Amino acid sequence: MTDSRRDSSLDDTDSFRVILDVYRDEKNGFVFGTTPMSVEYDGQVTNEGSGFNLNWDPTWSVKSRLGDFGWSAEMEIPVKS
Repeated sequence: MTDSRRDSSLDDTDSFRVILDVYRDEKNGFVFGTTPMSVEYDGQVTNEGSGFNLNWDPTWSVKSRLGDFGWSAEMEIPVKS
């Protein structure tokens, strides 16, 4: 992946993404994702996934590591996010 800006598409690269349903309503959530190069990807999911706000940019951090095993990532997502 040559475009390493925040919120760049993760579709054509190796990536990890997680959706947090913090309201426990199964309709809204927050997406956090990354790549082996520690690209930060985040967004808000609304209305059971029919809405997506890529402009939501909370403060959080990620650090990825490449190794013989492949790659791993550690995300630090503050509760305030």
